[in-house]
Amino acid sequence: MPLISAWSNLHAIVPSLNGTNGEWTNSDDVKGQKGKKSTKGKSVKNAPRKGKHPRPTSVLRPPPGLTECANKYALAIATPWDPKAEGACIPTFPSKASQKNTAWIRGSLTIGTGGFGFVIVAPCLANNAGLGCAFYTNSTYSGTSVLATSSSIGTTVNSSYLNTPWAATNFVSSFTSQPPAISGRIVSAGLSLCYTGSELNLGGEVFALVEPNHGNLNGFTQTGLLAYKEAKIIDVTSERRCSWITTSGIDSNEVQYPNSTDAGISPFIYYPFSQNQILDTSISNTGGAPLCFQVTGIPGNTYRFEYVQHTEFIGANASPMATPTHSDARGFEMVNTAANRIPQMSVANKSASTLTLMSHALRDVIHESQPAVTQIAKGLGRMALSGAATYFGGPAAGAAAYRITGG
Repeated sequence: MPLISAWSNLHAIVPSLNGTNGEWTNSDDVKGQKGKKSTKGKSVKNAPRKGKHPRPTSVLRPPPGLTECANKYALAIATPWDPKAEGACIPTFPSKASQKNTAWIRGSLTIGTGGFGFVIVAPCLANNAGLGCAFYTNSTYSGTSVLATSSSIGTTVNSSYLNTPWAATNFVSSFTSQPPAISGRIVSAGLSLCYTGSELNLGGEVFALVEPNHGNLNGFTQTGLLAYKEAKIIDVTSERRCSWITTSGIDSNEVQYPNSTDAGISPFIYYPFSQNQILDTSISNTGGAPLCFQVTGIPGNTYRFEYVQHTEFIGANASPMATPTHSDARGFEMVNTAANRIPQMSVANKSASTLTLMSHALRDVIHESQPAVTQIAKGLGRMALSGAATYFGGPAAGAAAYRITGG
């Protein structure tokens, strides 16, 4: 492929911002070629806008050197809510056929009597493991920090299980020489939060974090959360009232299939992103929670959350539903490297969306692996990218402030 053509394709993965809802669209949409309604002559500046969970347009296109399989993996990490991310798998060797599943939890948290509320998520493989997957406050919660314990869950803290297709018993083998009926691994996960209270009571702040090492965030105060440079602070009185965080596997254990015959009976079997931690010392069978939203405001205010998770399953019970997977060592390396750069990039570019950061990170990784293109980039890079609306520091960068990124 000619280098100029390669640059054109590479530039195509950078999305453009369009419209009052902050959607990421193709350039045709930006130019108004999709029949967008005109707002000329209408006052929309102060119009109330209801929060919407993320449903972004798929704009990650396979750049030079990235296969379709790796591109789908990147899409699942950058925007796991996108329907085109369904069926994503981790392109690692060996490429054994797997059952692909997209599961979710939807619920509503309430700010408690102390003016504080939270939702934390422990990504889980089983639909009935431990005490659940998501933990969130109700109106009777009186604390001012994240606190999900055996005594609070079911009283002041609600919990929900994830609707994956397999129960916990399938993941454990009674024989050390025989693998379990099901093993699973998480491709990607995302958590969104939208304000749903009244306009009159609108106010407060939202604090968001994916623990960069997938450590347990249960027990964290607001001060503890904000000690992380990756933490995000959101003012809910802004026009956009939804925020979201995403994450994927961060080490070799998290991108492989945990096996009870190898790892023993532990939360790691069901909670592979917990780094083998437990949610609380009073709970022995529920993994740690690395995803967290804390909210402050008027007691009784409500927020709607939505958690989505892409998972792969292998084993005897999953075989009838298994579909082909692909081994793409180079693509996996590039996507995983790009995904692990997003938290640091988001610190320097707080207004950029996960999708934008993934696009730029992939561009950088591809350039690093293609020295010839990198040399030409020195001469053409500014010319090629300065016109993109989402270029770092560009005029549209600030409009994506609610697309929060995770580890």
